[in-house]
Amino acid sequence: MKTISVLTLILTAALFFSCKKNDPTANKPPTSQWSFDSTVHNGVSTYFITSVDLISLDSFSNAVDVYFPVTPTSNGTYTVTANPPRNGQCIVGISENSDSYTSIGSPGDTVTVTVSAGKVTAAFSNISVSDGYATKTVSGTLIQQ
Repeated sequence: MKTISVLTLILTAALFFSCKKNDPTANKPPTSQWSFDSTVHNGVSTYFITSVDLISLDSFSNAVDVYFPVTPTSNGTYTVTANPPRNGQCIVGISENSDSYTSIGSPGDTVTVTVSAGKVTAAFSNISVSDGYATKTVSGTLIQQ
């Protein structure tokens, strides 16, 4: 009787430790992330608010958006501008703690767009933005969900 109990215990332990656990992050899609004024934001929702405005919101309703003249349908690099964008251009905007900043179109500011399975990813680094008083930079990757 004691031998059967010990064998049952050993088999149960072997089965328990040999089972593969589900990784809760395995099927999770990648999320957007951006940094502004030394604060890193993790997007909880990234989508086109209009057909040309890709926006990402964090859990505190801070937002970053990239505004295109038309919805991107292929990979490419867009020049960041302060004016209404034309083909090959875009505007980057930030809304944080009720402050709003918009791109100023500094030379060399670009957004790289990748389109995969109809979803847009926009990546940018050190884009100059201003609220009319101060100039700051924003970097990030927005991944349409």
